[in-house]
Amino acid sequence: MGNNPKPTGKYAVGTTTFTAKELRDEVLHPGEKRRISARIYYPVTKDSVNGLEKVMYMSRDMFKGVKGAFKLPLNYDKETAAGHNVSECYKDAPWTKGEKFPLIIFNHGYQSFREGNSFLCIELASHGYVVMTVGHPLEGVCTEYDDTAPIFGDKKLLKLANKPLIPNILALNKLCKMKTT
Repeated sequence: MGNNPKPTGKYAVGTTTFTAKELRDEVLHPGEKRRISARIYYPVTKDSVNGLEKVMYMSRDMFKGVKGAFKLPLNYDKETAAGHNVSECYKDAPWTKGEKFPLIIFNHGYQSFREGNSFLCIELASHGYVVMTVGHPLEGVCTEYDDTAPIFGDKKLLKLANKPLIPNILALNKLCKMKTT
């Protein structure tokens, strides 16, 4: 993992997480209500974070999810002990009062995870943006909630998503080879 880049903006960065519950049922888990997990990165004054601890980049569960999904030789204990599992942001830092900041909603993409682009989110927040990144249960390598255990990615969904891809590639290849007038 290595050393994490320092944000270059004029603000320090606070972060918080939350889990929202929807009224509708979860399609992939009948009988359960859909939950949405999010992390917010937000600009704070540099003096407001004095004495606060920085947030870990990935939890033990997230390491497990990334390691399993990408077959990487990650070691949570080793990376954490070496100081490589720390983000340049502060948990629940006091919000900057009296200022308004634009909001960016960041989507991590399929088979990634909520903190996968945290360095970019932290950089944007250090320049005066509020950045919200949302977890995708079963589609991301791991989705963590504030109120329950994490949900790991479902490899069957990846196979289903790619199933129509092969015939479409073959059809496109055939079309490209055809001579047209």
